[in-house]
Amino acid sequence: MANGPSSPLLPVALSLMIGLAVAPSPVYAYIDPTTGSFVFQAFLGVLASIGVLIKFNWTRLRNLFRRRRKPDPPDP
Repeated sequence: MANGPSSPLLPVALSLMIGLAVAPSPVYAYIDPTTGSFVFQAFLGVLASIGVLIKFNWTRLRNLFRRRRKPDPPDP
């Protein structure tokens, strides 16, 4: 059996994987308030890290998005 571009195995396998990934299944878990607090703190930490990254590289980012002017021709 050849697994070339015309093989129907790939679409069937992808459909099966996507179907299993989105199929609902019962979850027997309890998320306590401490877990929610941890997720919130992690989110705030990511935001703070992004802010510091932008602050330290502000001139590079500004120069990256700034339009570059064509140099004036020299005066004769």
